[in-house]
Amino acid sequence: MYEINDNLVSCLFIGVGAVFGSWVRMHMIDYFRFKGFSRYFGTFIVNTAAVLFLGIFAANHNDHFINTSYKENPLLLFVSVGFLGSLSTFSTFVRDLLKLILEKKFKFCSCLAIFSILSGLLFALLGLSFGDA
Repeated sequence: MYEINDNLVSCLFIGVGAVFGSWVRMHMIDYFRFKGFSRYFGTFIVNTAAVLFLGIFAANHNDHFINTSYKENPLLLFVSVGFLGSLSTFSTFVRDLLKLILEKKFKFCSCLAIFSILSGLLFALLGLSFGDA
């Protein structure tokens, strides 16, 4: 019985975080489309923002982030799994890459993939450095 309640609480924290994260993602992508940027730019920005905030969150909660299971810390579930997991959008990123491949825009596809991955790592490290400051 105790295990079921733990799982329900975990699902609740993840679900509430995911609702907020997906809402922010939708509005950020729509904002950049409204401003005339391509769909790829909006996806890039939300993914980069998510890993930046993940880095900041991890740095400021390092002992919990590294040494604590998710079940022991609902904040980890809410922020890193729910909100930031829903804010970032790997499936949209891959869909964008597939669309470019089908349109035979191989150079742009390669540049977008490499730039997104390297930027994600850089911004996560940048977030870690902000948290240590």
